[in-house]
Amino acid sequence: MRRAFTWSELEDDLDLSRIGREALALFREHGWSEGLVVPVSRGGSRFGLVSVAGVAARLTKPEKSALCLMCEYLLSRIRALGAPQDFMVRPLGLTRRELECIALVAAGKSDARIAAALGITRSTAHEYVESARRRLKSATRAQMVARACFLGLITGA
Repeated sequence: MRRAFTWSELEDDLDLSRIGREALALFREHGWSEGLVVPVSRGGSRFGLVSVAGVAARLTKPEKSALCLMCEYLLSRIRALGAPQDFMVRPLGLTRRELECIALVAAGKSDARIAAALGITRSTAHEYVESARRRLKSATRAQMVARACFLGLITGA
């Protein structure tokens, strides 16, 4: 299990790289004296990160615990705002249609059923699926779905 850590704890880490130390110094230059990084489980080995920064001195244990709970809640609320396929920048250049097709392939749909679900022709559905498969550098549809799940592009497949 990954644990939350403060910038102060990170700074005390002798293995912190020069770039990491420079980043912390830059944050302080801009008025952020302390921060907290909270890894939040997304299932399996996947996790998200919530980072918060402020002007406080070192955080006390109760403050750190309270902020960890708030970060968990914040990330769960952010996730609830959009479907897993709603990305600011489409991953790997995948189009919205390709992401829809990947999800339908994961649900066991054939090209014909994908076409019917999306209101497109069977050949167009096939092209979307094949384009997505190539973008994910997959040899088969099953491999495409597995990679999409691993990358968090689809869930529940």
